[in-house]
Amino acid sequence: AALAALVGPGPNRAREPLEFAGVLEPGPATGLIPGALALSPSQADSYLECPRRYACERRLAVGAEGSVYTTLGSLVHQSIEQAEKEALAAGEAHGTLAAALAALGLLWDPAPFGGGAWAEAWRRRAEEILRHLYEQWPSEGRVAAVEHSLSLEVAGVPWRGRADRIELHPGTPPRLRVVDFKTARQAVSHDEAAGSLQLAFYLMAAAADPELCALGEPAGAELWFPAAPARAVTTRPFDPARMP
Repeated sequence: AALAALVGPGPNRAREPLEFAGVLEPGPATGLIPGALALSPSQADSYLECPRRYACERRLAVGAEGSVYTTLGSLVHQSIEQAEKEALAAGEAHGTLAAALAALGLLWDPAPFGGGAWAEAWRRRAEEILRHLYEQWPSEGRVAAVEHSLSLEVAGVPWRGRADRIELHPGTPPRLRVVDFKTARQAVSHDEAAGSLQLAFYLMAAAADPELCALGEPAGAELWFPAAPARAVTTRPFDPARMP
């Protein structure tokens, strides 16, 4: 009887969820997936990891706020991007630590890191990652493209992505390798990288890119982990034999 009184008419009834302050009106019941669906490797990985989380974060923007770790990763990526673009323009194999640190200085904003001593600690962390990468550069390849847009249609669905670095290795024919930088401290396993959906897409899309194929044969893809605690920069290659 008490429960019935809460949902029935009268002053003591429980309010409907939509009656609470700040609750938005229901959206259109058109489904989560748009008619013109386009995917990225990160979206596909998110779906494979947890379809419900993909729906909430990627389609409904629920709980998708960035963290300080995401901000740090973006900052390091942008610093590397600037250094590698300068190397590409100068015809060098790769960028320099000085260029990366200069880019970091221009991009630096202490506010997202809490300001004060906290922000300085995060800045030192970014500098350590860049220093480790450029002082222990793990490749003899020459930069051929930076933040290169890649696209491919798979089973009627367009895929889009951006390769952090594409490097050229000498040979007959010359070979291209796609490199993706990861700023996590923990590197993935060799097996996980060997079957990476993201690296598979990059390699397939690079092989379908006339601009890249004019430079060389797309023959490999790797994940680099300059933040991993190891003397050398940790790298993880993709296994082309596991191409989906």
